[in-house]
Amino acid sequence: MVSFHQDIYGYPDHYDDAEVSECREQLYPIIDDYDIDVVLTGHGHNFTRSFQMQNNAPVDNSDEFKQKSVTVNDPSGTVFFELSTATSKNYENNKPGSHAHIANSFAVNGVQSFSVVNITNGSLSIDTYRTDTMEVYDSYTINKADRTKLDKSIEEANAIIASGKYTDEQLVELNAALQAALSVPQVCDLITAYDAAVVLDEAIKAFDPILYGDANGDGDIMINDCIFILKYGIGACEMTPAQLVLLSFESLGKYVDNIENLWFDIDKNKMARNKIKTNLALIARYFVVKEQYYEVAVNSLLYEIYHILLADCLVEKEKLPYDANNNFHYAKSAIEYIGTHYTDDISLSEVSSYVGLSPSYFSRYFKIITKNTFVHYLNGLRLENALRDITQNRTSVTNAAVNNGFSGVKSLIRMCKEIYNCTPTQYKKKYLEDLISKDK
Repeated sequence: MVSFHQDIYGYPDHYDDAEVSECREQLYPIIDDYDIDVVLTGHGHNFTRSFQMQNNAPVDNSDEFKQKSVTVNDPSGTVFFELSTATSKNYENNKPGSHAHIANSFAVNGVQSFSVVNITNGSLSIDTYRTDTMEVYDSYTINKADRTKLDKSIEEANAIIASGKYTDEQLVELNAALQAALSVPQVCDLITAYDAAVVLDEAIKAFDPILYGDANGDGDIMINDCIFILKYGIGACEMTPAQLVLLSFESLGKYVDNIENLWFDIDKNKMARNKIKTNLALIARYFVVKEQYYEVAVNSLLYEIYHILLADCLVEKEKLPYDANNNFHYAKSAIEYIGTHYTDDISLSEVSSYVGLSPSYFSRYFKIITKNTFVHYLNGLRLENALRDITQNRTSVTNAAVNNGFSGVKSLIRMCKEIYNCTPTQYKKKYLEDLISKDK
């Protein structure tokens, strides 16, 4: 819920005022991007309620929304209220507002109104009363009961159990969390479903060998979450807006011989895994807040991660099917080429030709080195840069997709859902919410 003064979808007499029009043009895209449910405004000294608005137009202007008592379930868009008639100021010729954006309005000379807002775990209602009779003039209720997150977590837990990879003893905590999640009614409030999903996700993470996405364990992909990978290249650490921590193999190679023949199993030691996760979250925080001398703190945390990896997680990996002395040369060249040309329509054949390998051999080689397919690596890079444009440069989702090599918006959204389990717009909302919470 958001509140500000100007009635950008309120009383018609103000709708075309220059300052109101300017506010509307500036604010409605932001309100849409943040998925705001309700906006409370003033200014007009009349009561108005809009239709559910999105992209500066009603989502649905049917008679259902024009009634004095309306209940909507998981609606699209935002409803705007003008709630400023409790004051003594009234226009001489008050009249109910009539405009394409208004669903209901109240204006009677000498009669004020007041509104009562009620919020529960899964609903929000605004009841507006006229002061002369104390009868409810308008009642609007929004119900939310989205089980998407919980249902996805249940599906993931069932898949882990069905895989047959784990003993009954290893699955005790997961089974307990799953049974608790299954006991949540199909029809329940939003917070109940969400809380159950968070508990189940915590049990699921014990079976995830990758520090990926929800690194801080709060159940959501936020700015202080990190993706953790190792990269053969120059430089100790880089941070992107999506919080991608890249640790250089060359830096680790200063301390271990034949580093290219070694790998890190972060599941070997649970305490080591948790410590790495903690350090990643702290690194992300320092890059967001950027306090004085934050670089020193970041380097300290990185070297502690180096020590944990080398002391507790080091294992020898399988031999690669080519000369170990040259096995990173092609990958380094390919990654540099992809980094320069990811905005273009490049293909595996183009990159393999550039590094001097056959497409089929390069495909196998690239996956062994990066633990990723060529297409997934390319789209992942495109996604990180698109999200940077969306979150930091206020680029639209459409332009971010086109400018970063995606074939269209659908490809960007599909990749974002695959990696972060949310749309680019939802990612931006979470990104900004976390920045605001840091400021507080």
